[in-house]
Amino acid sequence: MPDVLLRIVIPIVLAAIPVGSMPQPALIPPSGRIGNCSFITGEFHFPCIPLYLAYLIQLFFGFTGAIFLAQIIWAGYLIAFGAVTGDKEAGKKRLTSAIIGFIVSVLAFVIVDLVVATVT
Repeated sequence: MPDVLLRIVIPIVLAAIPVGSMPQPALIPPSGRIGNCSFITGEFHFPCIPLYLAYLIQLFFGFTGAIFLAQIIWAGYLIAFGAVTGDKEAGKKRLTSAIIGFIVSVLAFVIVDLVVATVT
């Protein structure tokens, strides 16, 4: 069954996603400004660095959320497939690991956000 997933289901799902309509993350904000810093014209100073780092961390956190969602879906697939074969442990282990990883990611985000807020 996993072989069927890799050959048939995943390409169909990927083909159904409209790539042009998906928002693309940018390393510079769409407005080009964060606070008083203009990254398009290059007019920024030392206090802009923590603001930019906070922006990059928000992008990274969104990426980790997408990975978490993919892992939850994959764990659900393994648990559902395990119900048929009688072995649900792999799905439960993946689900537990995904939840622990997401909690660690959230705590790291909160700590870094607190440090950035303190510095600025």
